[in-house]
This record gives sequence, structure tokens and C-alpha cells, in this order.
Amino acid sequence: MLCSVSTFGLVLLFLIIGAFFALIALSIGKFFRPNNPTKEKLSTYECGEETVIGNWGKFNIRFYLIALVFVLFEVEIIFLFPWAKVLMDSKLETIENNWKIYAFTEGLLFIFVLMAGLAYLWRNNLLDWQFDFLSKDEKINKKEDNEVIPDALYQKINTRYS
Repeated sequence: MLCSVSTFGLVLLFLIIGAFFALIALSIGKFFRPNNPTKEKLSTYECGEETVIGNWGKFNIRFYLIALVFVLFEVEIIFLFPWAKVLMDSKLETIENNWKIYAFTEGLLFIFVLMAGLAYLWRNNLLDWQFDFLSKDEKINKKEDNEVIPDALYQKINTRYS
């Protein structure tokens, strides 16, 4: 008796076998590696140096926002490549006459959603790295860039963008 497996079944089979081998390799490594944690090994470091500001330093939340926006748009742009490939497939025209119109309209709708998201970010100044949340007095009294930023300023940023 010959058992036929679909393409998705083969992919699933390879994923299961790959996960099995990865678990075996990690288990063997855990069994053979030495486990002797010391104070020096458990300490944090920055590029081989002792930390300067401690483990919980101040970090501008806009870095996370820009990274999130980048990942969002990057993934959505990647979805456009298979759409373009399917749109140019001439074999599908035998199935339905107007499928290219539907596919093209769907792609335009997807691009419109991308543009709407970009317009929202642009309108709310979320792509601007200027300190637009400062009042005019704070902008005038702003000193050199290498000066330590006060805690109140970080609180303004975090409450506005959280």
C-alpha cells in the first residue's frame, strides 16, 4: 500500500524531524557541558566592560516605536512579492476570467492600508525625532546634548507614547 503525502505534509514532516534533532542536540549539550556559575560569570557587561549606568538605564521609548514600525512595514512589503508573482501567472486565467481584476484590487487595498498607516504615523509626528513634546520655554532653556536628561522629561515621553 503506497501512502501519498501532500506537499504540506512533507513540510510538516521536515519541521517535526528538524525540531526533534534540535532538541536532541540541545539535550546532549546540556548533558556534557560544565555547570559552574561564578559571580564573575553571572555579572552583566557591555562589550566586555563593566556597566556604566546599571542594568536598568534610561532608554528612549521611540527606539521601540521605530523598530516596531520597521518590522510592520517590512513584513507587509514581503507579502507583496507573492502577490505580484500570482498576479502574473497566466495559468490561473483558465479558472476564472476576472481573477486578475480581483487580485489587483486586493493588492491596491493592501497598499492603501500601508499608506494609511504611514499617514497616521506622519500626522501624529511619530516619525519625527525632534523633541516636539517640550514647551517653548524648555526648548529655549535646553542646554548641550551631552548633559544628563532629567527624569521628568523621560516621564513626559513615557506617558505620551505608552
